[in-house]
Amino acid sequence: PRRNPLRTNNLVCAGPGGDGVLPRGVRSQADFKRVGTRMRLFADEARNQVVFANRGDVFFVPVDEFNLPEEPLLLADLHGADDVSVGEPSRLKLVPRDPRIEVTVDDLPEGMKRDGMEFSWTPNDDAVGTASLVVTLKHADIQRTLNLDVNVTFPHTRLPFAPASMSVTPDGKQAVIWEGPALDRYGRISATPASAAYRIAVINVANGETRTERKLASAVRQGLISGDNFIGWTPNAAPKCEVLGLDDLQRRKSLVTGGPITHCETAGRLLIVRTQTQVEIYDTKTWQRVKTVPAGRINRNAAASVVGPHGLFLKNTLYDFDLKPTLLASAHGLPTLAGADQKALAAFSQRLQQAHPAQAPARLNPSGSGTSRVATSRIPGSNSLVALDQLRNQIQVTGSTHTWRTSYELAVSTTGDRTGRQTLVRKNLHAQTAATTQTRRPIVRATATHAYVIEGENLYQWPLPAVVGDDKSAPPQLQLVPKQTALTLSGTDETVLKHEVTGGKAPVRFSNFSPYDGLKIDEATGTITVNNAAMAKEALDTLERQIVQVSRGGSHVDALRNQVVQMEEAAAALIGRKPAGVPVAIPIRIAASDADLADSNLQYFCSPRSPAL
Repeated sequence: PRRNPLRTNNLVCAGPGGDGVLPRGVRSQADFKRVGTRMRLFADEARNQVVFANRGDVFFVPVDEFNLPEEPLLLADLHGADDVSVGEPSRLKLVPRDPRIEVTVDDLPEGMKRDGMEFSWTPNDDAVGTASLVVTLKHADIQRTLNLDVNVTFPHTRLPFAPASMSVTPDGKQAVIWEGPALDRYGRISATPASAAYRIAVINVANGETRTERKLASAVRQGLISGDNFIGWTPNAAPKCEVLGLDDLQRRKSLVTGGPITHCETAGRLLIVRTQTQVEIYDTKTWQRVKTVPAGRINRNAAASVVGPHGLFLKNTLYDFDLKPTLLASAHGLPTLAGADQKALAAFSQRLQQAHPAQAPARLNPSGSGTSRVATSRIPGSNSLVALDQLRNQIQVTGSTHTWRTSYELAVSTTGDRTGRQTLVRKNLHAQTAATTQTRRPIVRATATHAYVIEGENLYQWPLPAVVGDDKSAPPQLQLVPKQTALTLSGTDETVLKHEVTGGKAPVRFSNFSPYDGLKIDEATGTITVNNAAMAKEALDTLERQIVQVSRGGSHVDALRNQVVQMEEAAAALIGRKPAGVPVAIPIRIAASDADLADSNLQYFCSPRSPAL
C-alpha cells in the first residue's frame, strides 16, 4: 500500500483524489472524545479506495490493489411496504442483489405464507413491533444469514400536530385536540415566550382530517365537548372557562365562576363546574347558572366525580338530572332520631364514586426500566376504565460509559367488567449519551365503544372488548336503587315508601333495620308503610330532648326559637323548599338479599309533618 503520513491535530486528509476531514469528536459525547488517537478504517466509495488512519498517519489504498475475486455480495432486499398494519393484508418480495445467490428461507413470522420468493401476510394483534424474516444467502463455500426486518404498526391516523390533550364526542366521530405549554422531561411546565400561540383543531376521528383550526393566545390545559360546543379551562388558575363552537372554534360564551376551577363535567344538558369553594351548575342551552351548592367535605376532592348513573351527588344529597332531590343521604344540621348508621354516608359516597370513577392525569417515567400506568380514562355508563401502560427497558451499551438504548412499548387495556389488552407501539428508541430517553406524553380517552390513544402525532382507535358475563347466566350484582319516594311524610294517616333493586338472583327479600314500631315492611316487595302519627310523636320526643339539652335549664321556648332558624335553613338546603313546621330527620334503613345471599343496603332520611310554630 501507498503510505502518505499527515501529521496534524485535525487529521486533515489531503491524499490522492481529493481532501476530507476525519472527525475529532464532540465534547459532549464521551465515547468519541479520543477518536484522534484510535485506529480507524473508512470507505471512500466516491474514489473507490479505503482510508486507514492510525494516530498521525493516514493511508489511502485503492480497492483494485486488493485483487478481490469476482464474487457476489451476499445481500438481498425485501420489496414491499416499509410498514405493514395489523389486520391489513400485505405482499412482500425477496430479491437477491445478484442472481447467483442461493436463498434459503429459515424462519417466517407467525401467519406469513410463502410462494417462492413472494410472501403474503396479515399481521395479528400481537405482531406490533419488528418482525424478522430470517434467510440464508449462499454462494460457493460462503454463506451468510440475514434478518430482514418488517415494521408492524397498529392502524392509526396522522394528526396535524402533537397535542397536549384531546376531547372526543360521545359518538366518536369528532375530536378536539389542542397544544399546551411546553413541558420538560418530568412533565413540568417550562418557560414559554409571552407571544406564544397555541393551536387548537377539530378533527375527523376516522381519517384525522382537520375540520377547523385556529390559534389561541393562552393555553388550554383541560377541556370537554358538550353538544356542539367545546369548553376549555385551566385548573386552579383564572376563575373562568371559555365556550367555543365546534364548527369554527369561535367564542360562544365566557363563564365566570366564583373561584378557580378545579374540574368540569357534563350530565345531559347540565355543565357541572367545581371550584375550590363550591359547585356551580349551568344549563348548556342557555348558559345560565341554575344552581350553586357549597362544596361538601367529601365533594371537595377534585378527583371525585359528582355525576353518577342515578343523578348528581351534591353535598350529601342525590339529585336527578332535572335537579330535583331524590335521596337525602345525610341529615346534617337537623335533629335526628336514633338508629342511623354513622358509616352509611361514607359507604354510599364511595359506591357512587366507584360507579363513576374519575379520569386520572397522565404521569411520565422519563428514565429507568419497568412498567408504569401512565393514564386512565373512564368508560361512560360503566364501572370500567381504559388504562395506558408504558414499558421501558434501558440497556447500557457494552463498552460505553454514558450511552444507553431503550426499548419502548405502549399498551392499552381495560379494567373492571371488561377484559382486553392491545399493544399499540413497540419500538427501539435512539441511543443517547444519558440514562434518560424522552418519550411524548400519551393521551387516552374512551367512549362507550372505543378507546382513543394519542402518542406523538399518531391517533390510535381500539374497539373495546365486550363486557364479561354480559349474559343471563351471570346476572349483575344486586343493588338497591338509590332513590326515596318521599322526602317528607304525607299529611294523611300513612305514608308508603317504595324500593326497587337491580341485578341479583330472584327471589329478593327485604328487611327493615330502622328500630321504630311506626315502620312496617313488606318483605317480598320492600314497601315500607309509615304510621305518620307514631313517627310524628317520635320526632317531637327527639326534638324535646335536644331542646332540653341545649337550653341547659333556661327557657325551652327561647332555645327552640334560637334553633329553629338554623333547622329550617338546613332542611331547605336538603329538600329545596322551606319545611312546614319544625324539621326532624327520620333515618330509613333497608336491606335486600337475593337467592345467592348477596346483600345491598340503603339508608336515607325523611321528615314528618310536625305542627308549625
